[in-house]
Amino acid sequence: RLLLRDAVAAINDAAADPRVAGLSAQFGMAGELPLAQAQELHAAIRGFRAAKAEAPTVAWADEFVGRQYYLGSAFQDVYVQPGSQVSLPSLSTELPFLRGFLARWGVKFEAVKRSEFKNALDQFTEKSATPDQQKATYRLLRSLFEEMSADVAAARGVSARQLRRLCARSTELTAAEATRARLLSGTRYADENADAVAKEAGTRAKLSLASYHRKIKLQKEKRAFRERVASAGAGPAALDEVAKALPALKDFTGGGSAAAPAADGAAADG
Repeated sequence: RLLLRDAVAAINDAAADPRVAGLSAQFGMAGELPLAQAQELHAAIRGFRAAKAEAPTVAWADEFVGRQYYLGSAFQDVYVQPGSQVSLPSLSTELPFLRGFLARWGVKFEAVKRSEFKNALDQFTEKSATPDQQKATYRLLRSLFEEMSADVAAARGVSARQLRRLCARSTELTAAEATRARLLSGTRYADENADAVAKEAGTRAKLSLASYHRKIKLQKEKRAFRERVASAGAGPAALDEVAKALPALKDFTGGGSAAAPAADGAAADG
């Protein structure tokens, strides 16, 4: 599995790589990403689209659920399986309160607030949310939802107001409704999507994002290795010094071209 920073770096590298012909992703039923991580990936995908306007970017899922759709909306084309639904992103939170539990054990928690909205310790001092905590929590969720709505609206070419109106009516849309609202590009089965992506990219060669990241990372390390060798001199002592600094690259002390991240025209597959 890729770390978030590695996934973002791989997408950014692909955006500048002339050998990469497109970006595609297939969403499964795994749990949703935390919002902050989804936002970083969303921005990276939008950046890929801007840098490679001619390259296809396609997201496909059996069905989109919540923040999955938020992330998928960053792609130029978004498809689901026929007959599926799209759950638009929404936010909620739980506010646990422990005052009653602590009282059963004879524990009383005392805290001093600086102002009414400093409510981090309310879970220990209150039995339920105070009006001020409800107000603060609502404003936080509303602010985050407006950020998500703005990102989705910009990516799909619809107005944020239209999107909020759809969410207010229902966060569950059929594929047909989502397509009419321009939140989807249409419906496809998985094999149809794979064929269409290959046709648009002009190749069936593909790499997972993890494999692409490893290849690019190795290519950069080899380049840095050769630069250090060149700057240190060509003698055995210089090679040994560099090999110690980069032990994983001892086998690359010779010449040869850097390994390409994929065949010419390959598509990076998320």
